[in-house]
Amino acid sequence: MKNPILVFFLIRIGLFVLTLSIVSAFVQDWLLAAMFAAIISFAVSVLALRKQRDAMSTYIYNRSQARRDGLTKPGTKDVENDLLDGKGE
Repeated sequence: MKNPILVFFLIRIGLFVLTLSIVSAFVQDWLLAAMFAAIISFAVSVLALRKQRDAMSTYIYNRSQARRDGLTKPGTKDVENDLLDGKGE
């Protein structure tokens, strides 16, 4: 898959469903089983999905930079900011 955001969330959902199925075998109350599964799957995802989180944050950063660069038209000059930064005179 190309979109790291989708990959990350699909893995998180799959991890929750797997954990819920295991926990529900031991806990009879479905609400309590869902809470335990949420806590356990969150902890496992924090520990095990570091690479996917990093890929997702890089993807989001690159998209925001591309969107920001697309908003400024080429050839326009921000004179005030350049003067304050000491870039132009």
